[in-house]
Amino acid sequence: MVGAGHSSSSVLLSGRLRLALSTLLTRLPTCMMPLGLLLLLLERTDSYVWAGLAAGAHVAGHAIAAPGIARRYAAIGFFRPLLACSIAYPLLSVLVVVLTLTSPAWWLALPLIFAMGAVLPVTRQVLAGAWRRLDREMLEQHAGAIAPEAASEKVPQAIPELSGDQQPQVPLGIRLMNTVGADSSALLGPLLVAAVDVGSSPGYAVVAAALCGLVGSWLLLSDPYAAAVKIFDARQPRSSITRVRSAASRSTELTALLLAGGVTLGGFGVLTVTVTGFAREEIGRPWLAGVLLAVWAAGGFVGGLWAGLPHSHVDARSRYRTALSLVVLAQFPLILAERGVVLSVLLLLAGAAAAVSTAAHAAVVAKVAAKVGAEDIRARMAKLGYLGFAVGLTVGGVAVGGLPRLSLVFAVCAAVLSLAWMIGAVGPALTKRYFAQQARPAAMHTGPH
Repeated sequence: MVGAGHSSSSVLLSGRLRLALSTLLTRLPTCMMPLGLLLLLLERTDSYVWAGLAAGAHVAGHAIAAPGIARRYAAIGFFRPLLACSIAYPLLSVLVVVLTLTSPAWWLALPLIFAMGAVLPVTRQVLAGAWRRLDREMLEQHAGAIAPEAASEKVPQAIPELSGDQQPQVPLGIRLMNTVGADSSALLGPLLVAAVDVGSSPGYAVVAAALCGLVGSWLLLSDPYAAAVKIFDARQPRSSITRVRSAASRSTELTALLLAGGVTLGGFGVLTVTVTGFAREEIGRPWLAGVLLAVWAAGGFVGGLWAGLPHSHVDARSRYRTALSLVVLAQFPLILAERGVVLSVLLLLAGAAAAVSTAAHAAVVAKVAAKVGAEDIRARMAKLGYLGFAVGLTVGGVAVGGLPRLSLVFAVCAAVLSLAWMIGAVGPALTKRYFAQQARPAAMHTGPH
Protein backbone atom coordinates (compact mmCIF):
# COMPACT_ATOMS: atom_id res chain seq x y z
CA MET A 1 0.00 0.00 0.00
CA VAL A 2 2.84 2.39 0.85
CA GLY A 3 4.61 1.62 -2.41
CA ALA A 4 1.41 2.12 -4.38
CA GLY A 5 0.76 5.42 -2.64
CA HIS A 6 4.32 6.57 -3.29
CA SER A 7 4.00 5.62 -6.96
CA SER A 8 0.72 7.50 -7.25
CA SER A 9 2.26 10.57 -5.62
CA SER A 10 5.18 10.44 -8.05
CA VAL A 11 2.80 10.26 -11.00
CA LEU A 12 0.83 13.25 -9.74
CA LEU A 13 4.01 15.24 -9.11
CA SER A 14 5.37 14.52 -12.59
CA GLY A 15 1.98 15.43 -14.03
CA ARG A 16 2.02 18.73 -12.15
CA LEU A 17 5.54 19.56 -13.32
CA ARG A 18 4.64 18.72 -16.92
CA LEU A 19 1.50 20.82 -16.77
CA ALA A 20 3.38 23.70 -15.15
CA LEU A 21 5.91 23.59 -18.00
CA SER A 22 3.09 23.61 -20.55
CA THR A 23 1.51 26.58 -18.79
CA LEU A 24 4.79 28.47 -18.78
CA LEU A 25 5.65 27.81 -22.43
CA THR A 26 2.20 28.55 -23.82
CA ARG A 27 2.06 31.88 -21.98
CA LEU A 28 5.55 33.02 -22.94
CA PRO A 29 4.50 34.28 -26.41
CA THR A 30 1.95 36.62 -24.83
CA CYS A 31 4.67 38.07 -22.59
CA MET A 32 7.52 38.09 -25.13
CA MET A 33 5.94 39.08 -28.41
CA PRO A 34 4.89 42.71 -27.71
CA LEU A 35 8.39 43.67 -26.56
CA GLY A 36 10.03 41.62 -29.32
CA LEU A 37 7.94 43.35 -31.99
CA LEU A 38 8.64 46.77 -30.46
CA LEU A 39 12.40 46.20 -30.63
CA LEU A 40 12.19 44.62 -34.10
CA LEU A 41 10.30 47.55 -35.64
CA LEU A 42 12.49 50.08 -33.84
CA GLU A 43 15.57 48.43 -35.29
CA ARG A 44 14.07 48.53 -38.79
CA THR A 45 12.27 51.89 -38.82
CA ASP A 46 13.55 53.88 -35.82
CA SER A 47 9.90 54.90 -35.35
CA TYR A 48 7.99 54.38 -32.12
CA VAL A 49 4.72 54.98 -33.95
CA TRP A 50 5.25 52.00 -36.28
CA ALA A 51 6.63 49.90 -33.41
CA GLY A 52 3.62 50.57 -31.19
CA LEU A 53 1.25 49.93 -34.09
CA ALA A 54 2.89 46.57 -34.84
CA ALA A 55 2.82 45.40 -31.22
CA GLY A 56 -0.77 46.57 -30.88
CA ALA A 57 -1.77 44.75 -34.08
CA HIS A 58 -0.53 41.44 -32.68
CA VAL A 59 -2.48 41.85 -29.43
CA ALA A 60 -5.59 43.06 -31.26
CA GLY A 61 -5.50 40.06 -33.58
CA HIS A 62 -5.48 37.73 -30.61
CA ALA A 63 -8.29 39.63 -28.86
CA ILE A 64 -10.56 39.46 -31.89
CA ALA A 65 -9.87 35.85 -32.91
CA ALA A 66 -9.59 34.11 -29.51
CA PRO A 67 -13.35 33.92 -28.76
CA GLY A 68 -14.03 32.28 -32.14
CA ILE A 69 -11.24 29.76 -31.60
CA ALA A 70 -12.64 28.91 -28.17
CA ARG A 71 -16.07 28.29 -29.70
CA ARG A 72 -14.39 26.06 -32.27
CA TYR A 73 -12.89 24.04 -29.43
CA ALA A 74 -16.40 23.40 -28.11
CA ALA A 75 -17.72 22.41 -31.53
CA ILE A 76 -15.06 19.92 -32.70
CA GLY A 77 -12.68 19.58 -29.74
CA PHE A 78 -9.48 21.48 -29.14
CA PHE A 79 -6.93 19.06 -30.64
CA ARG A 80 -7.08 19.98 -34.33
CA PRO A 81 -7.53 23.77 -33.95
CA LEU A 82 -4.76 23.98 -31.35
CA LEU A 83 -2.43 21.86 -33.48
CA ALA A 84 -3.08 24.05 -36.54
CA CYS A 85 -2.50 27.28 -34.60
CA SER A 86 0.67 25.96 -32.97
CA ILE A 87 2.15 25.28 -36.43
CA ALA A 88 0.90 28.42 -38.18
CA TYR A 89 2.11 30.76 -35.43
CA PRO A 90 5.88 30.13 -35.73
CA LEU A 91 5.67 29.97 -39.53
CA LEU A 92 4.08 33.42 -39.63
CA SER A 93 6.65 34.73 -37.14
CA VAL A 94 9.51 33.71 -39.44
CA LEU A 95 7.77 35.34 -42.40
CA VAL A 96 7.21 38.54 -40.40
CA VAL A 97 10.87 38.77 -39.35
CA VAL A 98 12.21 38.09 -42.85
CA LEU A 99 9.82 40.58 -44.46
CA THR A 100 10.54 43.26 -41.87
CA LEU A 101 14.32 43.04 -42.02
CA THR A 102 14.92 42.33 -45.72
CA SER A 103 12.08 43.76 -47.79
CA PRO A 104 11.83 47.42 -48.87
CA ALA A 105 8.08 47.03 -48.38
CA TRP A 106 8.52 46.15 -44.71
CA TRP A 107 5.15 47.70 -43.87
CA LEU A 108 3.49 44.67 -45.51
CA ALA A 109 4.45 42.80 -42.34
CA LEU A 110 1.76 44.65 -40.37
CA PRO A 111 -1.21 42.59 -41.66
CA LEU A 112 0.88 39.47 -41.16
CA ILE A 113 1.53 40.53 -37.56
CA PHE A 114 -2.23 40.89 -37.08
CA ALA A 115 -2.75 37.42 -38.60
CA MET A 116 0.00 36.04 -36.36
CA GLY A 117 -1.84 37.35 -33.31
CA ALA A 118 -5.05 35.80 -34.61
CA VAL A 119 -3.51 32.30 -34.65
CA LEU A 120 -1.76 32.62 -31.27
CA PRO A 121 -2.59 29.28 -29.57
CA VAL A 122 -5.54 29.65 -27.20
CA THR A 123 -4.93 27.39 -24.21
CA ARG A 124 -6.64 29.00 -21.20
CA GLN A 125 -9.69 26.74 -21.13
CA VAL A 126 -7.68 23.59 -21.80
CA LEU A 127 -5.13 24.42 -19.11
CA ALA A 128 -7.87 25.29 -16.61
CA GLY A 129 -9.58 21.96 -17.21
CA ALA A 130 -6.33 20.01 -16.93
CA TRP A 131 -5.39 21.75 -13.66
CA ARG A 132 -8.85 21.01 -12.24
CA ARG A 133 -8.53 17.31 -13.05
CA LEU A 134 -5.06 17.14 -11.50
CA ASP A 135 -6.15 19.02 -8.38
CA ARG A 136 -9.15 16.71 -8.08
CA GLU A 137 -6.91 13.63 -8.11
CA MET A 138 -4.58 15.15 -5.53
CA LEU A 139 -7.50 15.94 -3.23
CA GLU A 140 -8.88 12.43 -3.63
CA GLN A 141 -5.50 10.97 -2.74
CA HIS A 142 -5.19 13.33 0.23
CA ALA A 143 -8.64 12.37 1.53
CA GLY A 144 -7.89 8.67 1.08
CA ALA A 145 -4.59 9.00 2.95
CA ILE A 146 -6.29 10.67 5.93
CA ALA A 147 -9.17 8.23 6.25
CA PRO A 148 -9.08 5.40 3.70
CA GLU A 149 -12.16 3.73 5.14
CA ALA A 150 -14.18 6.97 4.85
CA ALA A 151 -12.72 8.29 1.60
CA SER A 152 -15.77 7.31 -0.41
CA GLU A 153 -17.94 9.39 1.91
CA LYS A 154 -15.73 12.43 2.40
CA VAL A 155 -14.31 12.96 -1.07
CA PRO A 156 -17.58 13.98 -2.74
CA GLN A 157 -18.06 16.61 -0.05
CA ALA A 158 -14.49 17.85 -0.34
CA ILE A 159 -14.68 18.08 -4.14
CA PRO A 160 -17.87 19.76 -5.34
CA GLU A 161 -19.09 19.63 -8.89
CA LEU A 162 -17.22 22.17 -10.99
CA SER A 163 -18.52 24.26 -13.83
CA GLY A 164 -17.05 27.07 -15.89
CA ASP A 165 -13.97 28.61 -14.31
CA GLN A 166 -14.64 27.58 -10.69
CA GLN A 167 -11.62 26.25 -8.86
CA PRO A 168 -11.57 23.57 -6.17
CA GLN A 169 -10.48 24.44 -2.66
CA VAL A 170 -6.92 23.16 -2.65
CA PRO A 171 -4.09 23.52 -0.11
CA LEU A 172 -2.02 26.70 -0.11
CA GLY A 173 1.07 24.90 -1.40
CA ILE A 174 -0.81 23.65 -4.46
CA ARG A 175 -2.18 27.14 -5.14
CA LEU A 176 1.34 28.57 -4.91
CA MET A 177 2.64 26.00 -7.41
CA ASN A 178 -0.18 26.90 -9.80
CA THR A 179 0.68 30.59 -9.40
CA VAL A 180 4.36 29.95 -10.09
CA GLY A 181 3.55 27.94 -13.21
CA ALA A 182 1.16 30.57 -14.57
CA ASP A 183 2.75 33.89 -13.59
CA SER A 184 6.46 33.19 -13.99
CA SER A 185 6.05 33.67 -17.75
CA ALA A 186 5.49 37.40 -17.16
CA LEU A 187 8.88 37.50 -15.40
CA LEU A 188 10.85 35.22 -17.73
CA GLY A 189 9.41 36.52 -21.00
CA PRO A 190 11.02 39.99 -20.99
CA LEU A 191 14.28 38.53 -19.67
CA LEU A 192 14.43 36.07 -22.57
CA VAL A 193 13.85 38.90 -25.04
CA ALA A 194 16.64 40.89 -23.40
CA ALA A 195 19.01 37.91 -23.45
CA VAL A 196 18.40 37.28 -27.14
CA ASP A 197 18.60 40.96 -28.09
CA VAL A 198 21.97 41.43 -26.38
CA GLY A 199 23.83 39.17 -28.80
CA SER A 200 21.67 39.27 -31.92
CA SER A 201 18.69 40.84 -33.66
CA PRO A 202 15.35 41.10 -31.84
CA GLY A 203 13.95 39.12 -34.75
CA TYR A 204 15.35 36.01 -33.10
CA ALA A 205 13.38 36.87 -29.96
CA VAL A 206 10.18 37.00 -32.02
CA VAL A 207 10.86 33.56 -33.50
CA ALA A 208 11.92 32.18 -30.11
CA ALA A 209 8.63 33.34 -28.56
CA ALA A 210 6.67 31.57 -31.28
CA LEU A 211 8.70 28.38 -30.82
CA CYS A 212 7.93 28.46 -27.09
CA GLY A 213 4.26 28.47 -27.99
CA LEU A 214 4.80 25.55 -30.36
CA VAL A 215 6.58 23.38 -27.79
CA GLY A 216 4.13 24.28 -25.01
CA SER A 217 1.12 23.51 -27.20
CA TRP A 218 2.51 20.13 -28.22
CA LEU A 219 3.24 19.27 -24.58
CA LEU A 220 -0.34 20.18 -23.76
CA LEU A 221 -1.72 18.14 -26.65
CA SER A 222 0.10 15.06 -25.36
CA ASP A 223 -0.78 15.64 -21.70
CA PRO A 224 -3.09 12.91 -20.29
CA TYR A 225 -4.92 15.35 -18.02
CA ALA A 226 -5.61 17.73 -20.91
CA ALA A 227 -6.67 14.94 -23.27
CA ALA A 228 -9.89 14.31 -21.32
CA VAL A 229 -10.86 17.98 -21.03
CA LYS A 230 -14.26 18.75 -22.51
CA ILE A 231 -15.36 22.32 -23.08
CA PHE A 232 -19.12 22.43 -22.54
CA ASP A 233 -19.89 26.07 -21.81
CA ALA A 234 -19.80 27.16 -25.47
CA ARG A 235 -22.15 24.59 -27.01
CA GLN A 236 -24.71 27.38 -27.50
CA PRO A 237 -22.40 30.34 -28.05
CA ARG A 238 -24.95 32.79 -29.44
CA SER A 239 -27.37 32.48 -26.53
CA SER A 240 -24.49 32.59 -24.05
CA ILE A 241 -23.10 35.77 -25.60
CA THR A 242 -26.58 37.30 -25.62
CA ARG A 243 -27.02 36.55 -21.91
CA VAL A 244 -23.67 38.12 -21.07
CA ARG A 245 -24.36 41.27 -23.08
CA SER A 246 -27.90 41.71 -21.81
CA ALA A 247 -26.78 41.22 -18.20
CA ALA A 248 -23.95 43.70 -18.68
CA SER A 249 -26.33 46.24 -20.23
CA ARG A 250 -28.68 45.87 -17.24
CA SER A 251 -25.88 46.54 -14.75
CA THR A 252 -24.16 49.90 -15.01
CA GLU A 253 -21.70 48.72 -12.37
CA LEU A 254 -20.65 45.68 -14.41
CA THR A 255 -20.28 47.80 -17.55
CA ALA A 256 -18.14 50.31 -15.66
CA LEU A 257 -15.95 47.55 -14.21
CA LEU A 258 -15.39 45.92 -17.60
CA LEU A 259 -14.54 49.27 -19.18
CA ALA A 260 -12.22 50.13 -16.29
CA GLY A 261 -10.36 46.85 -16.79
CA GLY A 262 -9.79 47.62 -20.46
CA VAL A 263 -8.59 51.16 -19.72
CA THR A 264 -6.26 49.85 -17.00
CA LEU A 265 -4.66 47.44 -19.45
CA GLY A 266 -4.39 50.35 -21.86
CA GLY A 267 -2.33 52.20 -19.27
CA PHE A 268 -0.07 49.18 -18.92
CA GLY A 269 0.37 49.18 -22.71
CA VAL A 270 1.48 52.81 -22.62
CA LEU A 271 3.87 51.93 -19.79
CA THR A 272 5.40 49.08 -21.83
CA VAL A 273 6.30 51.38 -24.73
CA THR A 274 7.49 54.12 -22.39
CA VAL A 275 9.86 51.79 -20.54
CA THR A 276 11.19 50.60 -23.90
CA GLY A 277 11.80 54.20 -24.91
CA PHE A 278 13.55 54.91 -21.61
CA ALA A 279 15.95 51.99 -22.09
CA ARG A 280 16.67 52.99 -25.68
CA GLU A 281 16.89 56.77 -25.38
CA GLU A 282 18.00 57.47 -21.81
CA ILE A 283 20.21 54.44 -21.13
CA GLY A 284 21.24 53.69 -24.71
CA ARG A 285 20.69 49.93 -24.44
CA PRO A 286 17.37 48.78 -25.90
CA TRP A 287 17.69 45.27 -24.45
CA LEU A 288 17.48 46.74 -20.94
CA ALA A 289 13.79 47.28 -21.62
CA GLY A 290 13.37 43.56 -21.03
CA VAL A 291 15.15 43.81 -17.68
CA LEU A 292 13.06 46.79 -16.56
CA LEU A 293 9.82 45.10 -17.58
CA ALA A 294 10.96 41.95 -15.77
CA VAL A 295 11.44 44.05 -12.61
CA TRP A 296 7.88 45.33 -13.05
CA ALA A 297 6.70 41.73 -13.47
CA ALA A 298 8.67 40.67 -10.37
CA GLY A 299 6.71 43.20 -8.34
CA GLY A 300 3.56 41.78 -9.90
CA PHE A 301 4.65 38.26 -8.97
CA VAL A 302 4.94 39.22 -5.29
CA GLY A 303 1.72 41.20 -5.41
CA GLY A 304 -0.05 38.26 -7.05
CA LEU A 305 1.04 35.90 -4.28
CA TRP A 306 -0.23 38.34 -1.66
CA ALA A 307 -3.51 38.82 -3.53
CA GLY A 308 -4.02 35.04 -3.55
CA LEU A 309 -4.13 34.90 0.24
CA PRO A 310 -7.55 34.97 1.97
CA HIS A 311 -8.96 38.48 2.51
CA SER A 312 -12.49 37.61 3.57
CA HIS A 313 -12.62 40.46 6.07
CA VAL A 314 -12.38 43.05 3.28
CA ASP A 315 -15.23 43.70 0.86
CA ALA A 316 -14.31 42.99 -2.78
CA ARG A 317 -15.41 46.43 -3.97
CA SER A 318 -13.44 48.22 -1.27
CA ARG A 319 -10.37 46.13 -2.02
CA TYR A 320 -10.62 46.95 -5.73
CA ARG A 321 -11.03 50.69 -5.15
CA THR A 322 -8.05 50.72 -2.79
CA ALA A 323 -5.87 48.67 -5.14
CA LEU A 324 -6.75 50.80 -8.16
CA SER A 325 -5.95 53.94 -6.18
CA LEU A 326 -2.54 52.49 -5.34
CA VAL A 327 -1.93 51.76 -9.03
CA VAL A 328 -2.58 55.39 -9.90
CA LEU A 329 -0.45 56.71 -7.05
CA ALA A 330 2.42 54.38 -8.02
CA GLN A 331 2.56 55.87 -11.53
CA PHE A 332 3.19 59.50 -10.62
CA PRO A 333 6.72 58.99 -9.18
CA LEU A 334 7.72 57.46 -12.53
CA ILE A 335 7.40 60.92 -14.06
CA LEU A 336 10.41 62.08 -12.02
CA ALA A 337 12.62 59.03 -12.69
CA GLU A 338 15.80 59.96 -14.55
CA ARG A 339 18.06 57.00 -13.77
CA GLY A 340 17.62 53.31 -14.45
CA VAL A 341 18.12 52.27 -10.82
CA VAL A 342 15.45 54.67 -9.57
CA LEU A 343 13.08 53.56 -12.31
CA SER A 344 13.65 49.90 -11.37
CA VAL A 345 12.64 50.47 -7.75
CA LEU A 346 9.57 52.43 -8.76
CA LEU A 347 8.58 49.79 -11.32
CA LEU A 348 8.86 47.09 -8.65
CA LEU A 349 6.35 48.93 -6.47
CA ALA A 350 4.10 49.73 -9.42
CA GLY A 351 4.08 46.08 -10.49
CA ALA A 352 2.99 44.92 -7.05
CA ALA A 353 0.13 47.41 -7.04
CA ALA A 354 -0.87 46.37 -10.57
CA ALA A 355 -1.08 42.68 -9.64
CA VAL A 356 -3.19 43.35 -6.56
CA SER A 357 -5.49 45.55 -8.63
CA THR A 358 -5.84 42.91 -11.35
CA ALA A 359 -6.78 40.22 -8.83
CA ALA A 360 -9.23 42.52 -7.05
CA HIS A 361 -10.78 43.50 -10.38
CA ALA A 362 -11.36 39.86 -11.34
CA ALA A 363 -12.94 39.16 -7.95
CA VAL A 364 -15.35 42.07 -8.01
CA VAL A 365 -16.33 41.44 -11.65
CA ALA A 366 -17.11 37.81 -10.81
CA LYS A 367 -19.19 38.92 -7.81
CA VAL A 368 -21.21 41.49 -9.75
CA ALA A 369 -21.63 39.16 -12.74
CA ALA A 370 -23.04 36.42 -10.51
CA LYS A 371 -25.45 38.92 -8.97
CA VAL A 372 -26.87 40.10 -12.31
CA GLY A 373 -26.81 36.66 -13.95
CA ALA A 374 -23.99 37.15 -16.49
CA GLU A 375 -22.42 33.78 -17.33
CA ASP A 376 -18.80 33.24 -18.37
CA ILE A 377 -17.98 36.93 -18.05
CA ARG A 378 -14.27 36.13 -18.08
CA ALA A 379 -14.23 35.75 -21.86
CA ARG A 380 -15.55 39.25 -22.37
CA MET A 381 -13.30 40.66 -19.67
CA ALA A 382 -10.25 39.09 -21.35
CA LYS A 383 -11.26 40.43 -24.77
CA LEU A 384 -11.68 43.98 -23.48
CA GLY A 385 -8.40 43.69 -21.61
CA TYR A 386 -6.48 42.61 -24.70
CA LEU A 387 -8.10 45.32 -26.82
CA GLY A 388 -7.24 47.90 -24.18
CA PHE A 389 -3.64 46.72 -24.08
CA ALA A 390 -3.46 46.90 -27.90
CA VAL A 391 -4.77 50.46 -27.92
CA GLY A 392 -2.34 51.34 -25.12
CA LEU A 393 0.63 50.04 -27.11
CA THR A 394 -0.43 52.12 -30.10
CA VAL A 395 -1.06 55.25 -28.02
CA GLY A 396 2.25 54.73 -26.24
CA GLY A 397 4.09 54.56 -29.56
CA VAL A 398 2.48 57.79 -30.74
CA ALA A 399 3.22 59.51 -27.41
CA VAL A 400 6.88 58.45 -27.22
CA GLY A 401 7.42 59.40 -30.85
CA GLY A 402 5.61 62.73 -30.61
CA LEU A 403 6.30 64.15 -27.15
CA PRO A 404 9.66 65.81 -26.47
CA ARG A 405 10.32 64.17 -23.08
CA LEU A 406 9.65 60.70 -21.71
CA SER A 407 8.45 62.20 -18.44
CA LEU A 408 5.47 63.53 -20.37
CA VAL A 409 4.72 60.02 -21.63
CA PHE A 410 4.83 58.69 -18.07
CA ALA A 411 2.33 61.46 -17.30
CA VAL A 412 0.12 60.18 -20.13
CA CYS A 413 0.28 56.71 -18.58
CA ALA A 414 -0.73 58.14 -15.19
CA ALA A 415 -3.59 60.01 -16.85
CA VAL A 416 -4.90 56.84 -18.52
CA LEU A 417 -4.81 54.94 -15.23
CA SER A 418 -6.50 57.87 -13.49
CA LEU A 419 -9.28 57.58 -16.07
CA ALA A 420 -9.57 53.88 -15.22
CA TRP A 421 -9.84 54.82 -11.53
CA MET A 422 -12.61 57.30 -12.28
CA ILE A 423 -14.54 54.71 -14.29
CA GLY A 424 -14.03 51.71 -12.00
CA ALA A 425 -13.90 53.24 -8.54
CA VAL A 426 -15.91 56.45 -8.76
CA GLY A 427 -18.28 55.65 -11.63
CA PRO A 428 -20.34 52.85 -10.02
CA ALA A 429 -20.83 54.84 -6.81
CA LEU A 430 -22.00 57.93 -8.72
CA THR A 431 -24.41 55.96 -10.91
CA LYS A 432 -25.86 54.17 -7.88
CA ARG A 433 -26.41 57.50 -6.12
CA TYR A 434 -27.98 58.99 -9.25
CA PHE A 435 -30.44 56.13 -9.76
CA ALA A 436 -31.29 56.13 -6.05
CA GLN A 437 -32.15 59.84 -6.22
CA GLN A 438 -34.22 59.27 -9.36
CA ALA A 439 -36.09 56.42 -7.69
CA ARG A 440 -37.18 58.45 -4.65
CA PRO A 441 -39.51 60.86 -6.49
CA ALA A 442 -40.91 57.97 -8.52
CA ALA A 443 -41.62 56.00 -5.36
CA MET A 444 -43.29 59.00 -3.75
CA HIS A 445 -45.38 59.60 -6.87
CA THR A 446 -46.54 56.00 -7.22
CA GLY A 447 -47.01 55.39 -3.51
CA PRO A 448 -50.42 54.94 -1.83
CA HIS A 449 -52.54 58.06 -1.43
